[in-house]
Amino acid sequence: MGLYIKALKKNKNIEISKINIVSSDFYLPEYSKVKNLFSELIQHPDTVNLLKEIWEDLRMAYKFGSLIRIEEKIEYITAKLKSSGQGILWSNNTLTFWDEWKTKVFRKIIETLQKYSKNNNGSIKFFKTKTQDSMLFADIISHKYDIAVANPPYTDSGSYGKELKNFVTKNYKKPLSFYSNLYAVFLKRCSELINKNGKIGMIHPLTFMYIKSYEDMRRYILNNFYINVLIELGIGGVFRIPINVDVTMYILEKNNFKDDSFFMNLQPYKNQINKKDIFLNSYKDYLNNEANKHNFTLQQDDFRKIESYPFIYWISDELREKFLK
Repeated sequence: MGLYIKALKKNKNIEISKINIVSSDFYLPEYSKVKNLFSELIQHPDTVNLLKEIWEDLRMAYKFGSLIRIEEKIEYITAKLKSSGQGILWSNNTLTFWDEWKTKVFRKIIETLQKYSKNNNGSIKFFKTKTQDSMLFADIISHKYDIAVANPPYTDSGSYGKELKNFVTKNYKKPLSFYSNLYAVFLKRCSELINKNGKIGMIHPLTFMYIKSYEDMRRYILNNFYINVLIELGIGGVFRIPINVDVTMYILEKNNFKDDSFFMNLQPYKNQINKKDIFLNSYKDYLNNEANKHNFTLQQDDFRKIESYPFIYWISDELREKFLK
């Protein structure tokens, strides 16, 4: 990002009006200290719990970052009240869409916080700055984007710790479970951050491709995305520093389903420093429709023929058919 900004500055015809970058290490007071300031905005008991939950999540953003979910919580409550015939969530506002909530209610929250900050004598500037950071953060993670990319943390559920375990359980375990590893959680979150024609690019361990505990993650991918490309990179020769992790990289697309998905297997080349060259040559052959032992294509729905949907792409069609019931 620093190089990108420098490049823009060299071009005097380009002015940077705003860069949506903010640290999640911001300050918000405990909900109990501010809840009375929001009482006039609330018309239904569910909105009390909603606001409290969002507020407490934002207070933990320094730990959970972009995994914080705001829009999804709003949509859940909106749907719940709409189905029960209750259209009013906030005083004088009929909440039917997330954009309406964001533009009207979010503004009221900011105004309330600004009023609160004026009553805190010595910490006014600090409070205002940190409050503005928190609102910008919430706004950023509530937009939809064309692309979401990540090299997420590789953390097994057994190493979550109490706070992370509770957060992931509450936000990413139902109705489909992305609980097994933190990288699965990031896949789900990235899918929520992209628009209806968006793309996801990720690199992380390949365990999700085969293990039973990741079945929900595989089902979610097959039901919601077109697998544009998936490369089993294997161990070593991928990152600049030696990392003993069996990794896969892939690109997923929304609303762009094609006949075949492309897969590449570089597993045999453990810790080889020329893995990049092998990849580039293999990919070039794929683009030129030339045979290459590393390359495979198939319709992603073929994965459904085997119970639990393992992403086994290298077997023959004849062998795959034998798994059919």
